Amino acid sequence: MAAATAKNNKKAVISPNLLPPEEKEKVCVGVYSDTIKRVLLVGTGFLILFWAVGAVLLFRISHEKGQIVQKLSQEIDSEKVKELGSINRENRDMANLASKVENFRQGSFTWSRFLGELAKITPPGVAFFQIETETAKPGWIKISGIASQRNKFLEFKDKLEKASFCDKVESPLSNYVSAEGLKFDINIALKGWRPVWEEDLLKKAKKSTIDQSE
Repeated sequence: MAAATAKNNKKAVISPNLLPPEEKEKVCVGVYSDTIKRVLLVGTGFLILFWAVGAVLLFRISHEKGQIVQKLSQEIDSEKVKELGSINRENRDMANLASKVENFRQGSFTWSRFLGELAKITPPGVAFFQIETETAKPGWIKISGIASQRNKFLEFKDKLEKASFCDKVESPLSNYVSAEGLKFDINIALKGWRPVWEEDLLKKAKKSTIDQSE
């Protein structure tokens, strides 16, 4: 019984080779159509996947590029700010130095001008040994020299008292002893001259006086 059933099943199987040509063609076309559809679907899926991955990569590249450009711009701006700050500090330092130089120039005395004016009023027969500032007397200059005759010294002293740069003249009695070959030391106070170091001495002396009074 079982053998008969198996025999009947074998007879029920239809081989494609036994189909008519028209049916064979329909089966082949159906198989090819399904294969093409699957290939197209798979290909479309891969294209969509590649497009999505490419879009993500392009977005990340663009984003990172923007961050790099922004970072470089910030660094450049920071360097420019530092450079400008350095230039501004240098300009301030130069301005302060120029101000100090100008203040020093205004508070100093032009020795070349003084010596030129002194030479103009010095009569023949009068020569100088030494010209120095009096540190103990701010604004004063001591002139040491020799006069061939007393009247030459008196002429020189008179011209000093009338000179535009001279405010006061001090001449000790020892300057009048000799009639000839007279050695002299004469002190003159300059008009409107208070060098910085002399102003400092005056300030210290004034402060000392105030402290002692207190």
